[in-house]
Amino acid sequence: MSGLKDKKNFMSSHTKITIIPDTRYSDQELGEKFDLYQKDAHSFSFAYMHGKLEELVGFDLFSTLEPNEDLEDGIYDADFDEQPCKFFLWTSFERRRGLVVLCDDTKSMEYAQECYDRKASVL
Repeated sequence: MSGLKDKKNFMSSHTKITIIPDTRYSDQELGEKFDLYQKDAHSFSFAYMHGKLEELVGFDLFSTLEPNEDLEDGIYDADFDEQPCKFFLWTSFERRRGLVVLCDDTKSMEYAQECYDRKASVL
């Protein structure tokens, strides 16, 4: 998989948030593709893959290689297996919440932007 470089050089060479599906909930093929990164991954409670991305992966739980405490509320460029995404991250009722959507999924981008703008507590 060319989108995820070797772990040693990955963080220093990559400026986007890297979305990694939580392979505990995946099929074997997807698990084999991403399991290497699970021990270094940081999961987000109350943040989910949405829309076409969720359909592509088959579930909505994800992690990132970037520590979640290092990320402030905002809209981040992201990628999933070399596919451009946006990661909308906000705080509502003292909990981090968020959505990751593919950039070409207009309907989901609009929904994620709306949730971000109103700091939705229920997704």
